[in-house]
Amino acid sequence: MADLEDVTEEQLEALRNIISPNGICELPNTALDVVLDKILIGEKSAALNKLSLKRLAVTHVVNCAHGESRYHVTTGPQFYGDEFRYYGIEATDVPSFDLTPHFRPAAKFIRDAILGGGAVLVNCVEGVSRSATIVIAYCMLEKRMSLPEAITVIRKGRNICPNDGFLKQLLRFERQLQKSGQ
Repeated sequence: MADLEDVTEEQLEALRNIISPNGICELPNTALDVVLDKILIGEKSAALNKLSLKRLAVTHVVNCAHGESRYHVTTGPQFYGDEFRYYGIEATDVPSFDLTPHFRPAAKFIRDAILGGGAVLVNCVEGVSRSATIVIAYCMLEKRMSLPEAITVIRKGRNICPNDGFLKQLLRFERQLQKSGQ
């Protein structure tokens, strides 16, 4: 993972204030929420409820907690069959996990799903950190939003709380996008 030491505590604090203005990271009280047109963020139970996903017209799933442990959501192409397109990210919700290699491929998967007329559930175990980070990166890359804008937009639809490591990665990603003119 790239060195994240150049991210200041002030930058992190500014993002934390957008995420939880009262200083408390509140968990969502729903299994899933629409955060953007055709994009939902949800927890494990939402990802496992194929009938509910069909009713919501979801056609694609990005599981940011793909894996077999209790800290992951055991789904995949075999679970969804032909009913849904699937993209799995075997991520762990710890600050040291490098999620940045998945920002662009996941954003492309989401973009292609929407352009194809679909809707996407982006999930992890709680639907607050890994999944939120991927949707924020999508907003920055595909919607040309700044990091604070993306967090604000997503927060209007769902309480989110990416861990500090993911926030640092998003700050660095924003800098990379700015340098490359994106």
